[in-house]
Amino acid sequence: PPPPPTTQVPADSYAKKNYDYIEEVFAQPIADITIMITGPEGNEDVIADSTYLDIMFEIDAMTASLTAEWKGNTYTYEDVCRRDDNDACYSDGALQFFEGDEAVYEAAKAGDALLAAFQVDVFPGTARPAVYEPETVGLSEFDEDGTFTGGKCLKQSYDLNNPTECTEDYDCASNEFMLAWQDKMAEIVKDKKDVATISYLSALSLDIELGAAVFADLPLVAIAYLVMILVCMLTLGDGISSGLRHSSVALGAGSVMVVFLSTLGGFGICALFGAPFTSLHALLPFILLGIGVDDTYIIVNSMMQQKPTKSLENRVADAMAHAGVPILYTSITDFTAFMLGASSPLLGISSFCIYAGVSILFDFFLQCTMFVAIMVWDARRKEARKYDCCCCFDAGILSDNGNNVITREKQYRKSQSNIAATLKEPEDVTVKDVKDLESFLDYFIVQCDKYRWVVFFFFAALFAFGVTGATKNTEGFDVNKLVLDDSHFKAYNTMNEDYGLSTYNAKAPVGIYYKGGGLELQKAEVQANIMELNTESLDLSHNVGPVYCWLDSFLAWLPSESDTCATGDCDYSSGYSFADEATFLAKLNAFLAVSANSIYSTDIALDETTGSVVASRCWVWHIDIGDVPNQIEAMDEMVAFLDSNPTGLATTPFADSWMYTFVFQFKIIPPTLMLNFILVILTVIITSPFVLKQPLAVGLLVCTLFLIDAELLGMVYAYGLNINSFTALSLVMAVGLVVDYNAHITHAYFMGDPNEDRITRMRLASKSMGRSVLMGGLTSLLGLIPLAFSRCEVFRVFFQMTLAIVVLGVAHGLCLGPTLLMALPIPTPDHVFDSYNKWKGIKETKLGARTERAIHKRISQNEDDLAEGGPQNNDI
Repeated sequence: PPPPPTTQVPADSYAKKNYDYIEEVFAQPIADITIMITGPEGNEDVIADSTYLDIMFEIDAMTASLTAEWKGNTYTYEDVCRRDDNDACYSDGALQFFEGDEAVYEAAKAGDALLAAFQVDVFPGTARPAVYEPETVGLSEFDEDGTFTGGKCLKQSYDLNNPTECTEDYDCASNEFMLAWQDKMAEIVKDKKDVATISYLSALSLDIELGAAVFADLPLVAIAYLVMILVCMLTLGDGISSGLRHSSVALGAGSVMVVFLSTLGGFGICALFGAPFTSLHALLPFILLGIGVDDTYIIVNSMMQQKPTKSLENRVADAMAHAGVPILYTSITDFTAFMLGASSPLLGISSFCIYAGVSILFDFFLQCTMFVAIMVWDARRKEARKYDCCCCFDAGILSDNGNNVITREKQYRKSQSNIAATLKEPEDVTVKDVKDLESFLDYFIVQCDKYRWVVFFFFAALFAFGVTGATKNTEGFDVNKLVLDDSHFKAYNTMNEDYGLSTYNAKAPVGIYYKGGGLELQKAEVQANIMELNTESLDLSHNVGPVYCWLDSFLAWLPSESDTCATGDCDYSSGYSFADEATFLAKLNAFLAVSANSIYSTDIALDETTGSVVASRCWVWHIDIGDVPNQIEAMDEMVAFLDSNPTGLATTPFADSWMYTFVFQFKIIPPTLMLNFILVILTVIITSPFVLKQPLAVGLLVCTLFLIDAELLGMVYAYGLNINSFTALSLVMAVGLVVDYNAHITHAYFMGDPNEDRITRMRLASKSMGRSVLMGGLTSLLGLIPLAFSRCEVFRVFFQMTLAIVVLGVAHGLCLGPTLLMALPIPTPDHVFDSYNKWKGIKETKLGARTERAIHKRISQNEDDLAEGGPQNNDI
C-alpha cells in the first residue's frame, strides 16, 4: 500500500507529531463502504421514481448476505459490521427514512407515500434529526415553505470494524469483506448502467486504485522505448538515409539499451537500500529515457566531427575530451538538482528525486563506458566495410577507385561545421541556403542576431507572462488525479462533489485533544476550563459549533446517579468535583457502559493498566474552507489559539483534523520549493566556472534559469493547475534540463576559436552543438509523448509540464542565449585564449578572417577536384 498521508510532511512538524500521537493513543475502529445512485442522465428525481430505491434495497440485501473467506473461515456482514447501541449493524443514509427495512419501504411504495417518508423531522425509530445533504439525498429540493420535494441522488453507508491489523498489516476479515463487496458492486454497476448511475467506495478503494495506476501505463513505457529506439536508429550518426554501410542503426538501439540498464540499475540500488516506491515513480522511465539519449547524441556528434584519418583510438579520445566535459557538467547538475530535491520534507518528491539522481549517475557511467564501447564496435564495423545490423556480411569495395582515404577526407570536410572558412558572410546567408539541420541552425543564428531586439522583446513578454501567472497561482491538490480515469474511486468522488454530498471544501471536523498526565479531570474547575476553551474556539473565524464533547454529555448524565445527585435534578453543566481520581474513573466507566454513551469510547483513551485517562478529545467544525488559503488560515488560527492555552490547563491542548496533513503540505511547498531552487542555483554558480570559464557567462546561465522557472510558474497558471508536490517536482526537474539545453552551446562558444568575431563563433558553436541540443529536446519529448495518452491525469499533467520545460529550455538555449552572447562583448578568458593559440600553434596572424576564409575555400575546391580526377587549380 502507498504511504499514509503524513509521510508527505516533515517528521518534526506538528501535523506529523500529532498524527502519530493520535494513532498511538486513540483507537481507529471504523471503516466504511458507501454507495450513491442517480438516474442515467443525472437529473432525474430519485424519489419520484421508485426504481432507484429498489436498486438501493437490492444492494442492501446483497451487502447483508455477502460472505468473505479469511484464514480458512467464512465471515458475513454481521461478523464484520460495527454495532450500534442496540447491538445492530450500524448504517446511515437514505434507507434510514424506512428504518432500513424493505417491508416498510414496500408499504410506503404501495401507498404512494415515498415522498412523505422523506418529509419527516426525525429518522423513524430514532431521535436523530433527519438530514439530507451530505448524508442521505443529494441536490435535495424544497418548496417555498421549506418542505422537502425531491432530490437527484441517494446515498447509503455501512460501517465495518477496523481493528489494528487492518491498517497495519492490511490483513483482516473486514478487508477481505470489502474486497468481495467491491467485486460485487462492480458487477452491479455494469448490470444497471442502463437504468441508473451507481458509484461506490470502500476504505480500501484509494490503496487499490493507486496500485492499479502504477502498473496500468506499463504498455506506454514499452511504447516510449520502442519509439525512442526507432528515432535513434534513424537519426543517430549518419542516419539510415546514408545506407546500411554508413548508418548506425545498431548504435541507436544500443544507446536506448544503455538508458534502460541505467534505469534498472538505479531502481535496483534504491530499492535495495529501502527507498520507498510510490505511483509517482512510474514517471521515471520516461524522464530518464529523454535525459539519457541526450548524452548519446552529444557523444556521437563529437565523434563525427573528428578527422577520419586519425586512428580510431585517437578519434574516440578526442571525441570524449570534447563531449565528456559538458556531459559531466550537466550530469552533475542534474544529479545535484535531484539530490537537493531529495531533501524535501515531502516523501513523494524526496523518494522520486533519490531514484532519479542515482539513475542519472548510472547513466553517466554507462554512457562513458558501455556506450563508448558500442560506438567503437560500430566504427570498426564501418572500417571493415560490414553492413549495419548485419555485420557478418561484407559490403564490398565501394566505387572510390581505392582512394578511400581521400574520399573520407572529402566527406569529412563536407560534413564539418567547425571550419570558419566554409561560412558565408552573415549578410549573404538566405533561406535558400537551408538544406539540412546544420544549415538551418546557421541561418537561424544569423537571423537571431539580425533581429536581436525582436528576440529580446519576445522573451521579455514571455517573462512578464510568467511573472503575472506566478502571482495568481494557488496551492491545491485533487487526489482524483492520482488514480485512473475510469477508477471507481474517481467516479465516486466526482458524484459526491457534483451532488453536494461532499464536505471536503465546505465543513470539516476538527478535534481538540487534551492530554492526561497532569490534567486533573476529577476537578470541577478543570472541567469548566475545558468547556470554556471549547466554547471560545467557536469565536475563531473558521470555526462553528455545535461542540460535540463527551464531557458535556458526562456532566448531563451525572444527575441521574443517586450518589452524585439525590434529587435527580442537579445542574452540573459547569462542572462537578469528585472526591478523588478513582471515584471519577468509576463514574466515567459507568457512563461509557450505558449503550447510548458508548459512542464516546473512541474519544476517551484509557490506560490499560491503571485505567486512568491518557487523553480525550472534543469536536468542533471548520467552515469557509473552500480554497487552500482559507484552509491554511483555519489550521494556523486553531493551532495558535490552542498553543496559547487561554484557560491555563496543566497540559497544552492541540488540534487535529483529517485535512491538516494535506493542508500542511500546501503550507510548506512554496518555501521548500524556493529553498531547493536557491540551493540548485548555488550549485550551478559553484560548478559552472569550471566548464564555462567565463563568470559573465555563468551569470547569464543563472539568469536564464530564473527566467525559465518564472515562465514555468506562468505555465502552471495557464494550464489551470495548482502548486503542489507534482508541479513542484516539475520545477525541480526543470533546473537540470534547462542547464542541459543552455550550457552546451555556451561551452562550445567559449571553447571556439577566440580569434573569430562573436557571430562567427556562435555560428560555429550552433553547428557544433546545436544539433545535439535540438535532438536532445526532441528525444526528451518523444520519450514523454506516451504520457499524453496515459489513463491517469497526474501523468498527463506531468507531460504538460515537461513539454513546457523542453520547449522553453530549447528556445532559451538556441535563441535567447546565443543572441545575448552575440550582443554582449563578453571576452574570452585569457587562459582559454592562450590555450587555444598554443593548441593551434598560432602565435600571431596577419591575415584577416575574410581573407583566410577565401584561401581555405580555394584550397578545399582544389582538393575536391584532385580527389575527383578533374582539373587542378594550383595557382593557390
